[in-house]
Amino acid sequence: MLALAAAKKWHLKQLDVNTAFLHGDLDKKSLYGLKQASRQWNIKLTQTLVDAGYKQFFDDHSLFIKKQSQSFTAILVYVDDLVLTGNDIGEINSIKQDLDDKFKIKDLGDLKYFLGMEVARSNSGSGSRPAIGLFFSSTFNLHLTGFADADWATCADTRRSISGYCFMLGNSLISWKSKKQTTVAKSSAEAEYRSLLPLVKLVGYLS
Repeated sequence: MLALAAAKKWHLKQLDVNTAFLHGDLDKKSLYGLKQASRQWNIKLTQTLVDAGYKQFFDDHSLFIKKQSQSFTAILVYVDDLVLTGNDIGEINSIKQDLDDKFKIKDLGDLKYFLGMEVARSNSGSGSRPAIGLFFSSTFNLHLTGFADADWATCADTRRSISGYCFMLGNSLISWKSKKQTTVAKSSAEAEYRSLLPLVKLVGYLS
């Protein structure tokens, strides 16, 4: 989402819901604590956003989107922290007001910190810095490409191979992973094939 916001030069706003868990409607009370509180809060927030015209993304329940004509708005939810992005600042301000009326929010303004990442914007894109920098380019190129590779039987103890892959949205690195394969590959070709599985799954999903 940060890569899309950079490429399309969308607004990026952040807000926090005050005492979020107190807003959930509890079905029953627990003797030693309200273990259902976070789930009930999420249910209430989801219903509020759906009532406001947002659709919950099927494959990622933390993502809500709203499209109207040329207007597009997306909301990412992490418990009581919300990131709002899109091309319609009027809709962003409207949903912020709706949430404030219902729950009372703390408007944190432009996105600066989220899930341990610092976000810094410039005319050329965004810098997301978990420990070292990731640059999300503002160049309007949204072609999705993937790369995969594997060694063969590198682990001296198990003889298992290491797979690695990454996905790029335009020039922006958006997903990557490296891990030891679960079984021993009998050839370098087999190890390479296994490293391609994430790319094959993505192509199948997109088609």
